[in-house]
This record gives sequence, structure tokens and C-alpha cells, in this order.
Amino acid sequence: MRNFGVGAFTSVLSSSLLALVPLPTLIQAPVEKVFVITDGFDTNDNVEVVIKGTFPNSCYRADKGTAEIDQTTKTIRVSATAYYHAQEICIPMLLPYIQVVKVGILDAGAYRVVPEGSERLAKSFHVKEAVSTNPDDYLYTPVTSAFVETDIQGRQSLHLRGQYPLLYQGCMKTQRITTYLTPDNVFIIQPIAAILPPEECTSQLPGNFDIVQPLGTSISGEALLHIRTLNGNAYNQLIEATGR
Repeated sequence: MRNFGVGAFTSVLSSSLLALVPLPTLIQAPVEKVFVITDGFDTNDNVEVVIKGTFPNSCYRADKGTAEIDQTTKTIRVSATAYYHAQEICIPMLLPYIQVVKVGILDAGAYRVVPEGSERLAKSFHVKEAVSTNPDDYLYTPVTSAFVETDIQGRQSLHLRGQYPLLYQGCMKTQRITTYLTPDNVFIIQPIAAILPPEECTSQLPGNFDIVQPLGTSISGEALLHIRTLNGNAYNQLIEATGR
């Protein structure tokens, strides 16, 4: 008779238990809202659409967003998927998510974004002809995180954080920040930077930065921060703001 050690028995038992654990199920994620820049993209931009939804409990994990483009009708159908983990203890909660959908470079014209299964949430936007061969109109600060802070008087400040790149000559510095709020509560932020010559650089410039700018336009309720960044993309952050 052949004897099995405790280690071998444990290994067999673990394998058997793992075989009984169901794999996560890929599902269509719920979509509640679509954020799009209505009049800010040109034919040099990698167009982005942001999908927002809410999961009903802790057993959902966001997967990815996809886009299907019909160039004839200029219709873009977007969707998001998620994984449902049935084996977990699901804690009931409202779990918001956002998914940035990379649509790509588009021809000039008017487009319509339609979320899969939610025609009523469709949005329209316009892509204009680029006036330059450069991928961006400006050199942007490499922002990696952002938030809006409201003080006890109700005044709001924008915080932008990230790290300046190390240059062989000179240094990067943020010159100005332009902002505007769309009717759909998308707060578009352009942190415009410049490269300074070595004699204008100080030891404080390279490395991490935390830029604070008071906001002239108050943001209230759910809003999307859409920030242009150095790498040709954008940083997107969903916030819940309390304005004056």
C-alpha cells in the first residue's frame, strides 16, 4: 500500500478546492453617464470619452472600455465591462467607477457618442481641423493627480500634483493654468508649461510639484476633472464638489 505524506494530501485538497471556486464572470458594466469634451478636440488629438457608472456591491471589478466607430454616420458606440466575483462575500454598497475609453484620432466633423444599451445618454461633440502638425497646442505639465479643495468659507482651490522631468539642459516650469467649466460639468484644465534656460532654474524646480490655484468658477455636485498632460493624453478624475 502506498502512503501519502501530509504535504501531498494538503496539495491535493487545495487543488480540489480551487477547482470548485467559480471563475469571475465578465459582464456588461452599468452606465449612468457619459462625459465628453463637446468642442475641445482636433484632428491631432487622441479623443477620449469617459463612462461613469455604479456597482451595487463589492464583488464587482471594473475591466475596460471599448469604442466602435461608424465613420459613415459618425456614430461612436461605447461600452464598459466588469468582472463579477461570485465566490466573495458581497458587501452591499454603492461603488462608483469611471472608465476612460480611448477612441483614437478622428477626422474633423460632428460625432455622436452612444453608450451600449443606453441610447438616452447619447452625447454629441465636434472635432475641428488641427492648425498645427504638433500633437498638442501647448507644452503641458505632467500632472498625475488632482483634486478640488473647498475651505470653510466655500472658496475652492485646484491642486495639481506630479513630477517634472529631468532635462539635460534647463528645466520645466508651469507658466499658467487655464480652466473652463462645460455645461455638462466637465472641468477642463490646461496646465501650460515652458522650458527655462539653465540660468533661470533653481534647485526647487526639478522633482515633485504641488500647484495650488484658486478657482474663479465654482464647481458644484458631480464633476469630471479633465486635465491635459505632457504625454499627449489626459488625466481624468471624478469628484463631488461643494461650491458656493
